[in-house]
Amino acid sequence: MSHRNQGFTLLEVMVALSIFAVIGLGSWQVLDRVLTSKQYLTQRSDQLRETQRGIWLLARDIGNIVNRPIRNENEQREAAVTSLVSGYPLTLTRGGWNNPLNEARSTLQRVGYTLEPTDSGQHTLMRHYWPVLDRAPGTEIQQQALIHDVIYFEVQFIDDKGKYLFHWPEDSGSNTEPNLEQIPAGILIRLQTEHFGELERLFALRDLKPEERTP
Repeated sequence: MSHRNQGFTLLEVMVALSIFAVIGLGSWQVLDRVLTSKQYLTQRSDQLRETQRGIWLLARDIGNIVNRPIRNENEQREAAVTSLVSGYPLTLTRGGWNNPLNEARSTLQRVGYTLEPTDSGQHTLMRHYWPVLDRAPGTEIQQQALIHDVIYFEVQFIDDKGKYLFHWPEDSGSNTEPNLEQIPAGILIRLQTEHFGELERLFALRDLKPEERTP
């Protein structure tokens, strides 16, 4: 009895290849979705971490406000807390500046927040700080990028009567100069980012007594 070699016909091979192609395409689409989702979650996680860190630094600075006006590089006095410095919605003097290297410097730090445009057309919330309080001409400023893709950054100040003000120190309405040692009762921060919408934080401050003021 003779045996003849059995194999696949051309039609069977083509059907098998088609099935493998469909399975391969489906597997690639699933894998692509998984990788895309992972990349998206990683990006969002980084953005959230950046936003949380930026707000934490802002809260730390505001929570450590010290009633210490300074003298800038133009020999002009600036209030301990102010919005009147050009380009800075918020400038303040804070305590608790760590000094792990025991350098010959103060533990007080002058800090300013500003919103700066980027090449992509977005804005970045920047933290500027100076190595000394009373600055000489040419004092080098340090900067730190906090939160990217910011739409707006708004600061309001609350006086002792609960009134919300966009400028501080508040205008006394007379020809006298504003009180540079005047600390607001609170500070309201509104920040809108492209990824997380509007964020709002209210910080309550107490008015320092004269004996608690730093000379």
